[in-house]
Amino acid sequence: MNHPIYYIMQQYRKARVLVSTRISRRILAGLAVAGGVLAFGLFAQAGLRDSPDSGAEALLRGMGGDVSDIPRIPGPAEDRKKTEDLASDRALAIDREESEKPSRNGKDRVASADRATDRGRDLKASERRNADRKNAERKASERRAADRQKPTLDLENSRPVAGFPTNLEPTPRSLFVHDDPRFYRGIYITNEVIRIPSMYEPLVRSAKNAGINTLVVDVQLVGKDHIAVERMPPEAFMTMARSHGFYMVARVVCFQGGLDTYPPSLGKLESVLRSAENAARMGFMEVQLDYIRFADNRNLSKVGLAQRYRMVGGILKMATDRLRPYGIRVGADIFGRVVFNNDDIIGQKIELFSAHLDTLYPMLYPSHFYGELDRRKDPYKTIYDGVKASKARSGSTRVIAYIQGFPMRVHESGLTLTDYIKAQLRASEDSGGDGYIVWHAANTYGPFFAALESLKKEQGRRKPVAASR
Repeated sequence: MNHPIYYIMQQYRKARVLVSTRISRRILAGLAVAGGVLAFGLFAQAGLRDSPDSGAEALLRGMGGDVSDIPRIPGPAEDRKKTEDLASDRALAIDREESEKPSRNGKDRVASADRATDRGRDLKASERRNADRKNAERKASERRAADRQKPTLDLENSRPVAGFPTNLEPTPRSLFVHDDPRFYRGIYITNEVIRIPSMYEPLVRSAKNAGINTLVVDVQLVGKDHIAVERMPPEAFMTMARSHGFYMVARVVCFQGGLDTYPPSLGKLESVLRSAENAARMGFMEVQLDYIRFADNRNLSKVGLAQRYRMVGGILKMATDRLRPYGIRVGADIFGRVVFNNDDIIGQKIELFSAHLDTLYPMLYPSHFYGELDRRKDPYKTIYDGVKASKARSGSTRVIAYIQGFPMRVHESGLTLTDYIKAQLRASEDSGGDGYIVWHAANTYGPFFAALESLKKEQGRRKPVAASR
């Protein structure tokens, strides 16, 4: 048992086991590190892929809404400035630390003093550069403000497109055969609901009892392929709505999701205009055109802004040429952000639309101002400012705001949905607008009716005070 050869063999086996164990541990440790790096990469990628608004978009999809219609508004530019300032602060801190290190000898102290003097000069130069940059930014801001006051682009000098109008003069207005409300109080109803009596009958009765005077109704069914197929309301629905005295507005989708081809298909546009005419023949008192715009992306980057405005103006001209003979009003929806922009890549401009149309419907849902938390948190101010800005630019065209009746991002305001809607209703009237239309993709208007009832009670309590003055 104690033979030297046996002892050597025993020590050899122990060494092999020890080496094998160490190698295994190193392999396992390497695999663990690689797995950690891979997991971190996947986590970071998922974080970049999922936006902070993904939950809100899922909620809107659940309500039947179209998330492709949500305008993406960049966040404030101050974030970039903060980053630059932080980098500058770090550089200055490093300089201070270097200047405070003790010198090894007299030569080092002299060199340090020289460096401090140079840093002082650099700091003053940096301050001058910062002052110059701020002055340049101020002048640029003033130029942008001046640009917003410039008149509409000269569309007559932009390049015409074959098959579309060359003369963009608005179609002369004729006498209207229907009276419109002094102040629109309306709700939107989907094409699916108007086909089910058990759904639309209680909704129409509730709307009438609440003092609603306008119904905006889909006359097409838009599929997942973004193609709108004409599907007029059943006669039974129209008969009931007329018997209650509602002002009937037909919503006609032109280019769901926006134009992503240039020029658009004339065949598709003809189908849209035919649906609008059929709505007029059916007895609708107004046609509301939706999605007359380019897609909210840069796929058509070679199409200039003037060309976009000319195309949109040409489509408005074609629509009014077809609809004016019926003696009905013609309106259109516009993005909420367009109200606050002078020019926009989607080709919508208040001055352009109001030149051709009788009514303008800015979609001022606070939830859809993605990069502007203040607008989402203050529904009253968002609607008030939006209507005021629209009225200032729309001339004689009436402004009826689309307001938010759905719960998307309402929690950011700290209000209940009912109070959130009440704030928008007040703003619609206080701003001097011509009415409102409440949008809820699922047509769930219980909170809206509750808001109306609460607002009426509040106004009733205030009336005696006003009368006593």
